[in-house]
Amino acid sequence: MEVLTELEQVKAMAVPLRVEIVKILGREPMTTTQVAKVLDEKPNRLYYHVTELEKVGILEVVETRQRGNLVEKYYQPVARLFRIDPGIFGQGAAGQQAFLETAISNFDATILDIRNAIDHKLLSSEEMKKAFSVHLDYTLSPAEAEQLSDELKDLVRKWKDRSPKEGGSRRTHLTMIVYTKKNGEK
Repeated sequence: MEVLTELEQVKAMAVPLRVEIVKILGREPMTTTQVAKVLDEKPNRLYYHVTELEKVGILEVVETRQRGNLVEKYYQPVARLFRIDPGIFGQGAAGQQAFLETAISNFDATILDIRNAIDHKLLSSEEMKKAFSVHLDYTLSPAEAEQLSDELKDLVRKWKDRSPKEGGSRRTHLTMIVYTKKNGEK
């Protein structure tokens, strides 16, 4: 696991396409052209994103191959799992912006995943009956807010390390953001 401790790293990963690139490269090292084929994108569109991810230390070149006059670079993520150091979000206006961009990216990626699942018939009407979306706005004391946050983190930790069971295992997705703001704000 790699902990992202720099704002530039968090901003680099706040783009849903880049998250997809990292996921694909996590399966096996590939060239940008190979990733483009998997994503059904033009390679030129991805070169910039791959370069940015390499520049901030999220991707690394693990192999190069000479093909005629071209050098093919094979990339993979520096870790299988990335976590964001929560202290980053406390770094003033830039940290707040990084949090906002990360939240937007998480929701965009979730929306794209749902759309893709529906388009490819991977999410049926029956499965949609079991899904839920919720937006809650509570008024809690600071201690209660911290307790809720801690309990949710514990619950996520409990379920995140589960390995797939044989047979009928299904991928389950959770997108969640918890934050507290001062009373009186809109």
